[in-house]
Amino acid sequence: MKKIPILYLNSILIASIQTELTDEEVLSFQSELLKKNNKLMAKGVIIDVSTLDVIDSYMAKVLGDLTTMVKLQGSAFLLCGVKPAVSSTLVDMGMMLTKIDTFLSLEKAFNFLTSNDRKFQ
Repeated sequence: MKKIPILYLNSILIASIQTELTDEEVLSFQSELLKKNNKLMAKGVIIDVSTLDVIDSYMAKVLGDLTTMVKLQGSAFLLCGVKPAVSSTLVDMGMMLTKIDTFLSLEKAFNFLTSNDRKFQ
């Protein structure tokens, strides 16, 4: 089973999903991320998907659910690095991830969370 590394930097959890995951691996990642967020009380969680060429409907659903769960824990949730073809496919599939704050790059997402003038939705 693939394990996604979850880093903690400046009160922010950062996970980079670099390969396609099975449904079981996605649920394991979700559980581990929520446990770490609860333990560390992060001000935000950033998921980087910049190396993924595909986000299937189940992964999109889990990301949407994870957004809600992380926000219920009191942390911001940001997704970064969605490739143009991936975003087009998600829209074509009807997956409107409007609850998720997105950024072009990990750097932009990290800067957003560490800036003093950020506004959470």
